[in-house]
Amino acid sequence: MGALAVATFLGACGDDVTRGGLSDEDYLRVFCTDLSAFSNALVRAQNPDAIRTAIADYVEQLRTIEPPDDLRGYHEAYITYLQDAAGEPSLVGRKPPTPPGGPRDRLAAKESSVSACKDASFFSQPAGAD
Repeated sequence: MGALAVATFLGACGDDVTRGGLSDEDYLRVFCTDLSAFSNALVRAQNPDAIRTAIADYVEQLRTIEPPDDLRGYHEAYITYLQDAAGEPSLVGRKPPTPPGGPRDRLAAKESSVSACKDASFFSQPAGAD
């Protein structure tokens, strides 16, 4: 399920969405779902054009998410990182930006409790880890 469909569904739930964007759990649910689809697309990519398409699709999904207020800057930095990688696909292997410490720690603490993140450790990796 893409971010738009998930965000639409979550928006209909009322209590699950906080003022200023998705709750942490909902943000993680959408982020991990889309990250998993993006990772799968990269694995299947056979050439730089396929990588660019996977990145463009992922960025399109990320643009539909309204992150919690204190993650907006990170969310935009992550999209910029991906757009830079679309221009030069070899940059996909570069370490992505991480949210600031407090929000990152908060998401990391919740990551394992969100079923869509069951195999993910995106936010729970130490900052600067490879």
